[in-house]
Amino acid sequence: MVENFLLRIFRASAVVTAAVALLIAVLALVYGLYARYAPKPVVDVYARLEKLSDLLRPEIMLRQALVDDREVGLTIWTVEQLTKDVLRGPSLSSVPENSQQASLDEAFKSMNEFLLTAFSIRIGDRARFVETLTSPRFRFSWTNDIDPQKRMGDIWPAAFAFYAKWLAGHAKNVAGLTAENRIKVQQKLVDKSFIYEFYSTTMNNFLKSLASEYAERSLQHSVLRDSQWFAFQLMAASFGYFFLIMLAVVFIRIEVNLRRPVDQE
Repeated sequence: MVENFLLRIFRASAVVTAAVALLIAVLALVYGLYARYAPKPVVDVYARLEKLSDLLRPEIMLRQALVDDREVGLTIWTVEQLTKDVLRGPSLSSVPENSQQASLDEAFKSMNEFLLTAFSIRIGDRARFVETLTSPRFRFSWTNDIDPQKRMGDIWPAAFAFYAKWLAGHAKNVAGLTAENRIKVQQKLVDKSFIYEFYSTTMNNFLKSLASEYAERSLQHSVLRDSQWFAFQLMAASFGYFFLIMLAVVFIRIEVNLRRPVDQE
């Protein structure tokens, strides 16, 4: 009787242990398959255009250029006047394909609108304007890792056109300054090419942040892929343990059944 009681306890514990091992094996298999076939990380610059739009707002550029700048000598109040009208501006949520020339034409037009309204000057030569934007001084680079659609050739001129439109929207604020302060602003923004510098620096920092994000996500993906071997080993060990437990239960069951006729005799 005691022996039967102990056998029942063993069977119950063996079944529970085997069920747990089977569950672990199934979960390890699912995780291993997920780790093996997990999609590669995608960081698409084209999908981040709204973030780039926020970074290119001229309020940021004006504050960087003018606030607390003794060379320009403008007060914070003057800068607040420049930036008090936060314009919604155009949308950079999408860029048409093969739009580089159209974007450069738009940028040239908007930049002249800003310069004429604010400072009564203009860029007369479109070719020189394009040469300035593509010169080594303002050039930036990227990799296909963050440009899977290969759209940066369209995006960077569209981004400058967007930026120039924002500037054109602020032109009247600049024109409303006193003649002395307007000359100081012109010296800082135009003569020293701060407008172009801000655009170039913003674009470079934006692209670097995307590259860093891609590198970090790629590392996480690599670690995930490497963990599949541990998951498959755990699965194999759990299945093996489950098989051994169930085999032991079967053998004990057979042994008990064989002993019963002898006991009855």
